[in-house]
Amino acid sequence: MLLNCAKALVFICGMFCGWMGPLVIDICQVQHVSMSDVGAMVAASSVGNMITNMSGKKFIDNLGSKWTLFGSAICILLGAITISAGNGLAILWIGSLLFGLGGGLNSIASTVVTLETEKKNPHAALNALNLFFGLGALAGPSVAGLSHASQWSYRLAYWFAAIYSAVLACIIMKAKKPQTLDLSQ
Repeated sequence: MLLNCAKALVFICGMFCGWMGPLVIDICQVQHVSMSDVGAMVAASSVGNMITNMSGKKFIDNLGSKWTLFGSAICILLGAITISAGNGLAILWIGSLLFGLGGGLNSIASTVVTLETEKKNPHAALNALNLFFGLGALAGPSVAGLSHASQWSYRLAYWFAAIYSAVLACIIMKAKKPQTLDLSQ
């Protein structure tokens, strides 16, 4: 169950990358800002991702892989809500930073969950995990197209991400904790 949640979170992070480019114009129009200002959302997301990637081992050591994965879902949830409900560049940047923090936690936690649960063939399991990012990136432009065609514009994609990650957070809370992997090496 936890491994499937990890794959699902990797998928939504891929979707974020896939829909960001197509949604830039919608965000510019709705928020009445320039493309370079909205482009800074990508930078904010990357900063968040980098922060949690660099500190991910501390999260795993202190919280374990399950609760780090849960934290990832919550950060993605908060980021998506902030972007979809907020107005103004500062709010969009904060939402993107939160989404990036969740993405970074997810990249660490999903890898550890995969290695903890798939002991027979970890290489194939990690390949499958990465496949979900690619599938999400391929699906992202379709979600952007649906969002663009709707009355809610880019906000629809982010509301989808918020609901999706909220459901995953609930499932992760109920999932059994995997056997701890020794990361001291």
